[in-house]
Amino acid sequence: MNRLLRLFCIITISAGAALAAPSPNDIAKHARKSFSLSPLWKVNISPLKKSELPGFLSGTMSIVAPEGKQDQPIYVSEDGQWYFLGTPHNIAVDPDKDRVSKMKLTGVPGTGPANAALTMVEYSDLQCPHCKHSHDILKEKLGPYKGKIRRIFKNFPLRNMHKWANAGAVALACVGKIAPKQAAAFKSHVFAAQGDINEKNADSKLKAIALKTGLPEKSFNQCYDKKESQALVEADIAEGDRLGVRGTPSIFINGRRVRGYTWAEVEATLKAMSK
Repeated sequence: MNRLLRLFCIITISAGAALAAPSPNDIAKHARKSFSLSPLWKVNISPLKKSELPGFLSGTMSIVAPEGKQDQPIYVSEDGQWYFLGTPHNIAVDPDKDRVSKMKLTGVPGTGPANAALTMVEYSDLQCPHCKHSHDILKEKLGPYKGKIRRIFKNFPLRNMHKWANAGAVALACVGKIAPKQAAAFKSHVFAAQGDINEKNADSKLKAIALKTGLPEKSFNQCYDKKESQALVEADIAEGDRLGVRGTPSIFINGRRVRGYTWAEVEATLKAMSK
């Protein structure tokens, strides 16, 4: 899923004298005009509060469109004259380390040495065709990095677009709970069968794949049917949201986000983070 709005710019609300901070409704109306937002989209601004950026209040602009919802940080000057959308960056903070600090990297299923110099974290959706393509690329190309990289898969189902993605995420999270070492194999089997799975047969297909992967049938079915792993899926989604993940696949290597998922980009980032 692509972002509905991609921007980082400063807009003046009024060219006149300094004003009191405008109401969230006034800002929403101004943003709708400034960015020519579709009349089909709902635009809401949360209540503003003091921010970490001196002289600015902060809040969230939410856009709800037929294709989904997007939240965007918004900052409004205390004099009420300027606002910008996006996230300010503190030059004293290392962005890669900051992203890593927001990730849960221990106690989660993964492959490769726990002390590997490189850690690849993938936010992915088992129903997403691009995620399957990325999976196939990495499976083919990562051979030379065996023993040098740890891979961690995070569930980020695009539920507004993919009807069985959440079921797949719950199933994979159940495997991670019951038999963590089997999670990678289960994921590969689901991607391989992606074209044969649909909303109607997802339950039976996923259970069959779990059995094929060697999961204990009773334990897996109980976890899956009762959605005992749903909280783990929600935690992955919340983590991705904190990192600004808006679409899948989203790949990070030692905290550095890969621009896309082509092997050229992945390999370049692996080399850059190896220095």
